[in-house]
Amino acid sequence: TVINGNLTISGADIVNLNGLNNLVQVTGYLGVYTNNLLQSFAGLENLTTLGASLDVSNNPGLLNANGLSGLTNIGTEIQFFNNAQLQNISSLTGVTGTGGGIWIIQNPQLQSLNGLQNILQIGSDIEVRGNTVLHNITALQNINPSSITPTGGYGLTIQNNPAVSVCSLPNLCTYLANPANTHPREISGNLANCLNEAAVVAACATLSVNDVDMETL
Repeated sequence: TVINGNLTISGADIVNLNGLNNLVQVTGYLGVYTNNLLQSFAGLENLTTLGASLDVSNNPGLLNANGLSGLTNIGTEIQFFNNAQLQNISSLTGVTGTGGGIWIIQNPQLQSLNGLQNILQIGSDIEVRGNTVLHNITALQNINPSSITPTGGYGLTIQNNPAVSVCSLPNLCTYLANPANTHPREISGNLANCLNEAAVVAACATLSVNDVDMETL
């Protein structure tokens, strides 16, 4: 039911995690790396708490985050890196905060960040980079902008996501209104109103004008 330490699942030819069905808490991190056949997290439905990070990297057969719907507390980072067939992370809706950053990097089939919409507080960076078909990042809009901090040195990175056209979320606009030396940012290689930092700032200005118009009405 409890692992006092880390749980690492790496290089295993398994398709699910059945057998861990009674696991409720891991006091360290959950690392899932380089499992060629793993398709989901089925078997971890009762897991609620991670003391450290959720790190899911280099799992070529992983399709989704199913099995993590019971997860509510993540002590540090959320990272999904280089999962070739990952299509969605929508099962993470129970997570309301994390003590670290959110890093979504090089997941070529991931279409949206749905599943992260209930996260209100983080404790480090947001990095969304190199996701080929990702077109919607609005699930990030509820994160308190004051909790986006450059602990990892990056602050806010939205880079090389060629289908992402809208980044002018109100909280990200608030973050970008601060000086770059205290609130680092790297925005480039995206589409349309998220093409680069200047495009996002311009879209944020339009958003502000629209808000004023609505209040006037």
